[in-house]
Amino acid sequence: MTATVEEPNELGRTSERLHPSMGQAFTLVAVGLAIILVLAALGGPWFAVVTRTTSTNSTAVDDRGYGITGFSGTDTVPGLRAGVSGNYLPWPAVRSALVWTQVLIASVLILGFPVLVLTLIGAARSRPVRLAPILGFAAGTLTLITPIVYALTFPVAAQLDGLFDFGASFVGSVSMQNPDATVVRTWGPGWAWIGLLIAGVLLLTSSGRGIYVSRRRSRTPGSSG
Repeated sequence: MTATVEEPNELGRTSERLHPSMGQAFTLVAVGLAIILVLAALGGPWFAVVTRTTSTNSTAVDDRGYGITGFSGTDTVPGLRAGVSGNYLPWPAVRSALVWTQVLIASVLILGFPVLVLTLIGAARSRPVRLAPILGFAAGTLTLITPIVYALTFPVAAQLDGLFDFGASFVGSVSMQNPDATVVRTWGPGWAWIGLLIAGVLLLTSSGRGIYVSRRRSRTPGSSG
């Protein structure tokens, strides 16, 4: 009777080792995608400002994307499109504010790469490494905190330095009318900022699943590793 009960369980555990579950595949893809998004954010725009100037005969568009080390964008007028880029050396308040963001994003990568490696190891042996979801939870939390800190500090610092003249809000728009033209300016999060939020959600989701699986295994008689 005892052999009849234990034998299927042993066969199930052997099969699980040989065939990674869909859950493990999801965790691997989620962690990998999160790391890619974090790396992409290093060079992408966290804050975007678009200024559209419309006159009787033409429309000019200035598009700026502000990252954690500098800015870039384009100036477009009828018949001409020019690229612009620069750093934050002329703006000391911006540089100081960005230090916090840079420290946080570095911490995310310091935690994130071991999570990816441990997740790969867990997928290879078809059993999750218990440390991976713990580090993943920490990395996910920091990943969500980082864009929030940026949103609270960068616009304020940019206004103090005179980089922006539209206030310290992270999202908004303003329209100005003068005799010669209408100027409409909109600003808000760039794709890198949004990508970090997605990365944080992916890391927290995958780590939450990993913690759940580890606890379930610890309660299962005869489980190990």
